[in-house]
Amino acid sequence: MYIITQEDLKKIKLLALKLASIMRNENRLQDLKTLTTKYGDERAELADEIAGSVAWMSELVDVLYYAVCLQIVQPLDDRLDDVFMIAYENHISYELLMKCLYAKYDSRIAHGKDKDTENAAIETVLHNWNAKQG
Repeated sequence: MYIITQEDLKKIKLLALKLASIMRNENRLQDLKTLTTKYGDERAELADEIAGSVAWMSELVDVLYYAVCLQIVQPLDDRLDDVFMIAYENHISYELLMKCLYAKYDSRIAHGKDKDTENAAIETVLHNWNAKQG
């Protein structure tokens, strides 16, 4: 299974803080209760999508994003293990998972929250990944 790198933890925290500034005019991560609720909501949305689809991958990176934020706010939180197990069981590498997360959230920072633009960014990553794999 996977273990998140310190570099990725730092990068995702910076993304989260940048989004907090843009979307909520705050300079902090959301509180534990809010993050826990959002994680649960995203986990439920993931279950509603078809595994392997762009929409499913988009939901998976949302779940990952909130799991990382929870890990930062409450370091002993174990939700990352759940996300990594889902990725592993669906043959999604750590590298691909992170590329999709950065594509989605970089898109959100650049263009605001727009599901079509975010999904297009993920679709590009998946297309390039599959082409590279042969």
